[in-house]
Amino acid sequence: MLFKLSAARQAIEILEPLIQDINSQEKTLSWNNYELFNCLGIAYIANGEPSKGCKVYKQLITSDSTDVNLLCNYSAALRQCGHLKEAFSSSFRAFESCSDIVENNKKLFGSSPYDEDLAVSMRWYGLTLATIGEYNTAEKYLTEALSIFIELENKKYEGSINALLAQLFLWQFKPTEAHDYATAAWQLANIKSDVRDLIRAANHQGKVALALENYPNASERLHYALISARSINYTEEELIALTALADLARQQGNPIEAREHLDDIREYAERGPYPLFHADALNVLCQIERDAGNNSAAIEAATQAYRLAWCDGPPYAYHYGLENAKKHLRELGVPEPEMPLNREKIT
Repeated sequence: MLFKLSAARQAIEILEPLIQDINSQEKTLSWNNYELFNCLGIAYIANGEPSKGCKVYKQLITSDSTDVNLLCNYSAALRQCGHLKEAFSSSFRAFESCSDIVENNKKLFGSSPYDEDLAVSMRWYGLTLATIGEYNTAEKYLTEALSIFIELENKKYEGSINALLAQLFLWQFKPTEAHDYATAAWQLANIKSDVRDLIRAANHQGKVALALENYPNASERLHYALISARSINYTEEELIALTALADLARQQGNPIEAREHLDDIREYAERGPYPLFHADALNVLCQIERDAGNNSAAIEAATQAYRLAWCDGPPYAYHYGLENAKKHLRELGVPEPEMPLNREKIT
């Protein structure tokens, strides 16, 4: 239901009563019940409710949890909600745990059946690193994961990693480098005809085309992603498409259309919540207000984008969104808002 039919809402309707019944009867989860909780968490994420997914996984995660899929799913939900410190910790635990298992297997048996799990953990660890601006390290892990999936002939995950590498280079304002990865992601998604993978790849192709000022291609790709995302309630990619379409309309001199796209974002972004995507949308809104000479409204939008992108504070901040907000505020001649400091360093 989740991956073949994209029926997350229907899956939730089936799973929620079962989970409520289990919670009322058991203090300790059996393995089968544990799997039900895991599926419900994935369903919430897929249905645009990552905060509910976080609550589900919080019931399952313990200080000594080593289940790679569980930790990666939890990291995904945390990242979407802007809890980047915990997302980093969870993805690193998954990677570290799986690395130890693979290394021990290779020492004992000369090979390991867990290479795919290792690459999956690298995928989420790499994405979290990219989100907080550790671009070089993120590229290292994502590229290594890509090599593993190519060797395993896992086309689905190979496409997924290509999409993430496209995003990584877009965050670094390198659309030419992102282009080939976005193209590969689309080609690989078509092999399995996985609708979610197709939507994700189309969004990246659209954003690359927008950055390269290929407006007709950007419009076609982004509208395809938007319509397809709405057809299966794929909120995350819908928000990405709407933000990119708003920026496209702005660049083409259509501020009214740009604002209409952004108006569609707020409710979904706050419900999720999706502070990272909301910050991106507000940075676009700031530029729209600046283009119109509405400096006070521009400052308000940039300030809100800054606060949302701050997340847990550097180094656990949404780097791309925060840097864009900083640039707007600096050019508008206003100081950055005061935020709680985080003096930790990534080691």
